[in-house]
Amino acid sequence: MLGSARRSLPSPAIVVAVGALVAALAGTALAGTDAQTAAINKKSVKKIAQKQVTKLAPELSVASAANAEQLGGVAASGYLSSAIVARFKDTSVPAGSGGDADASCAAGEKVISGGVVFPGFASDDVSVVSSRPNAFTQGATFNSWHGSGRNDTGGAKTLRVYAICAQQ
Repeated sequence: MLGSARRSLPSPAIVVAVGALVAALAGTALAGTDAQTAAINKKSVKKIAQKQVTKLAPELSVASAANAEQLGGVAASGYLSSAIVARFKDTSVPAGSGGDADASCAAGEKVISGGVVFPGFASDDVSVVSSRPNAFTQGATFNSWHGSGRNDTGGAKTLRVYAICAQQ
């Protein structure tokens, strides 16, 4: 019987997907070029920011913030005009194991970034496990970069951890 094909209802997932598609298309149609938006000015942005700061960090205040260009009491220009240097620490990682190292900045320098690499060796048999500032608590100061890696090759490989330091 060719004329008696059974007709099935769409699954709930299809109904939800079609509904989401219609809502998304309707939303973009309503937000066309003629859409009116609420006027956002500096005063309303500051008020919204203050509410968020008060909710998330009650001890802080937008009004007491000096400006967005200060880092640890030093103006951004104080870092930009200084020399940027790379410091590194190498460590040997035995075959079939992991290793780690810390690269430190010299006195009068501040770490601003860092990285980890197995120099001169690219393979799926070596991997960087972590690359991060050497600080374990939020807001802590640090002066070194920590890195770790895994060596699953047949021989020892060198893991190099870089600290990118700004001279103050």
